[in-house]
Amino acid sequence: MRTLAQIIAIATLTTSSIFANPIAGETSANANKANNFAVGMYQSVGTLDMHLTLDKIAGKTVSVLIKDKTGKVIHTERIAKNARSYHGKFDLQELNDGAYTIEITDGTDTITRTININSAKPQDITRTIVVE
Repeated sequence: MRTLAQIIAIATLTTSSIFANPIAGETSANANKANNFAVGMYQSVGTLDMHLTLDKIAGKTVSVLIKDKTGKVIHTERIAKNARSYHGKFDLQELNDGAYTIEITDGTDTITRTININSAKPQDITRTIVVE
């Protein structure tokens, strides 16, 4: 039982986390909507998979760009004009810790999100029981 508790504790402490933050000044109700599209983002539990869902008006091409902290584009997706919805799964496992930007644009409107990848360092857990 103690081994199982240690494994769970180590797994919990060594997992990485991703946080997607709206731009300062935007309200949460409007932060994910543009005139021609709406965006949702979430992380798969216990993984570094980021899911992006998009609903859009047909007739506009939408691009999804992932950029590093220097602004260099490290991944691009294009959603076709005739598509009305999109679901993308991005495996961020290979990325180093740090801040990245996800930019969703149709050329007119742009939604930008910052994600922070932070790998927790493993810690030894020490517990003692004193019997009196």
